[in-house]
Amino acid sequence: MLYWGDNARTKKCNTCKTSRWKTTEIKEGNTFNLVEHEGKPTKVSRYFPLIPKLKKIFMSSKTAEDMIWHYKERENDGVLRHPTDGLAWKKFDHRYPEFAQILVV
Repeated sequence: MLYWGDNARTKKCNTCKTSRWKTTEIKEGNTFNLVEHEGKPTKVSRYFPLIPKLKKIFMSSKTAEDMIWHYKERENDGVLRHPTDGLAWKKFDHRYPEFAQILVV
């Protein structure tokens, strides 16, 4: 669950009801109590924007050539050897032809 927007102040997961925060067991006498450390999330999802990374890769003529080898040099014999031979990749190229053409320039 992402604690974002309407869920920004939610303390527990809506599905499994586990705490959003890291917890530790503290022994008090003969019992153990769970203590939540509010402000320390259990898990963190990182986001790295893809477009700037791709632009950086294509700035070099060597790496740009390596990035489009699958379009220029692959065998089109119906054998699945690379993800570009798969149906999902072909559907993507068909659905977004302008994106596929950017790489061919």
